[in-house]
Amino acid sequence: MLRASGILIVLLISLPTLAQQAMRDPTAPPRVIERAGSPATVNETLKLQSIQWVGEQRKALINGDWKVVGETVGPYRVTAIQLSDVSLRDTRSSKDLTIRLFGFSALPPKPAAGSNL
Repeated sequence: MLRASGILIVLLISLPTLAQQAMRDPTAPPRVIERAGSPATVNETLKLQSIQWVGEQRKALINGDWKVVGETVGPYRVTAIQLSDVSLRDTRSSKDLTIRLFGFSALPPKPAAGSNL
């Protein structure tokens, strides 16, 4: 009996801690955990704020700086500027990245295979 009540007390004490871990704010941004020993990097969040076309010249406002094709933003090189998005290439890993002005493409979505649209 004494052992059962001891286990019950331990469970009741640990219950609020477990509840706090499970009840995380669903609107909070995801947690970013860096690997130990990895070098601290500059915030690599890229925000496309505007795209400007004047004649044949295209410029993109990324993180507050105007960029043209060939210029760099942190470790990324601007490879193309379109109507609603900018293509970048990571100079460290050669991976391509596209950032969109409004979070969606200006082109309509392609119909799924077999649809009658």
